[in-house]
Amino acid sequence: MKKIMFLILLASTLFIIFILLKYQTTKEPEKNTQKVAVTIFPLYDIVRNIAGEEIETVLIVDPGASPHTFDPTPDDLKRIQNAQAVFMIGYGIDNWAGKLATSLDIPKQITTDANVTLREFTEDDEHDDSEEENHIEGSIDPHYWLSIPNTIGIAAQVRDELSILYPEHKAIFEQNYNIYKNELETLDQEIRSEIDALPNKNIATFHNAWGYFADEYGISIVATFEEFPGEEPSAEYLREFTKKISEHQVTVIFAEPQFSTSSLEPIADDLGIRISQLAPEGKSDITSYTELMRYNVHQITSAQK
Repeated sequence: MKKIMFLILLASTLFIIFILLKYQTTKEPEKNTQKVAVTIFPLYDIVRNIAGEEIETVLIVDPGASPHTFDPTPDDLKRIQNAQAVFMIGYGIDNWAGKLATSLDIPKQITTDANVTLREFTEDDEHDDSEEENHIEGSIDPHYWLSIPNTIGIAAQVRDELSILYPEHKAIFEQNYNIYKNELETLDQEIRSEIDALPNKNIATFHNAWGYFADEYGISIVATFEEFPGEEPSAEYLREFTKKISEHQVTVIFAEPQFSTSSLEPIADDLGIRISQLAPEGKSDITSYTELMRYNVHQITSAQK
């Protein structure tokens, strides 16, 4: 009897060991802990081009959604968790990223303007000081990724920051940067060629986001409907807006996917002009920064056809 009990106990023990070993070999491997988060789509695509497959790159705000009104969901927090850094634009676009990173114990917050000459809003396009919550730095224009030379500078900073975070991948980051830089330089020449060919370089925009692009490529923004998102224009401002459109023979006002144009439509009807779209922060059907920039240039050039 003792021998039978011993054999039963031995068999049970071996069975338990077998189950434990099987579980250990079939459970999912630990996820890659080399991860960074990025606030908006254009910057996300720049970062992932430099990071490559070595680093997991997580986008926080969906393409085409407004970062000004972003409110993270539990799923957003779960995706960002365990990131080693958050890459952000700053200057009112995504200032919430700092608090988000702190709440999740993400050790590094990186504003990607180190190699960029920041422009200030001019007297014509400055916003009211009451908008400080949205644009906390005051007079700095945050849309610096909309110039290809600036984007090359952003990519260089991303390369350097990733090399500090993950020095074992430094050579790969350098290689990725050189490939991406060549791609961006080609795009820059394409944009210059297409814009230079325009007979009329005057445009009107819904939102004051295109200063860097205009300065870099010789576009003249003659009128802006909203100086800053959510800032309703006064009656006097609207009179000046319509006057400038007529004077400069503008035929299209460029809105943005994430903002309602209901207040703009009656004005466009009265002026007999169209409303089209530019997408500074991305669109759901656009999959890369270079594709996004080509889309925006096409929107501008096709408006005169």
